[in-house]
Amino acid sequence: MTAFVLVHGAWHGAWCWDELAPLLGGHVEAVDLPGHGADTTPVAGCTLDAYVARVVEALERAPEPAVLIGHSLGGITVAQAAERRPDLVRAAVFLAAYMPRDGESGYGLARLDTASAITPDRCVLRAGEGLLDLVPERIRDALYDGCPEALADAAVARLCPEPLKPMGTPVALTAERFGSVERVYALCLRDRIVTPALQRQLVAAQPCRVVELDAGHSPFLSHPRELAATLASV
Repeated sequence: MTAFVLVHGAWHGAWCWDELAPLLGGHVEAVDLPGHGADTTPVAGCTLDAYVARVVEALERAPEPAVLIGHSLGGITVAQAAERRPDLVRAAVFLAAYMPRDGESGYGLARLDTASAITPDRCVLRAGEGLLDLVPERIRDALYDGCPEALADAAVARLCPEPLKPMGTPVALTAERFGSVERVYALCLRDRIVTPALQRQLVAAQPCRVVELDAGHSPFLSHPRELAATLASV
């Protein structure tokens, strides 16, 4: 039986995996990071360390070392969780995700992606509250390219503010721990959020096994069966 732990990206929650999770089989746990989905942690408690602790708890509940999957900004948390408990990770899968090197942050990697659809006119910075909002009507098509209309509408309605602090926190990774974990990069060829150009740049900086999906940024909604088959092959 394969175990999977699923980590969502910015503005999302465990709900984003609802179409995919039943297709995976085995033990599957989708995590709500602090302050996301059904979790009500105040923004002051939303730190990268708290995110990692939440994922490690899920890994400890799995019956065997798990395939740990991070989408988009969730790749930062996945990398740091694999550093903390490499013994609990069978493989780390970065799904259209930021795959950091030691000392890098999600914000720093996002700034490299000059062609991304995440632009200032599609965001609302609530600096005093430590949050970043999206403008749904301006970002919907880029986030959910290829998704059924009903699923895209439902997803937009569930987006939540994104805490700023974890985005700007650098990871601390070592060759002995994170470097010992098998890494797989699932590259989404039609992604407009984390563009294919940046995804290839990340893979070039940290070579790993690469699989490609002819999909936009959210294949768990647009292509769940194809994504499930890809993950099963891991």
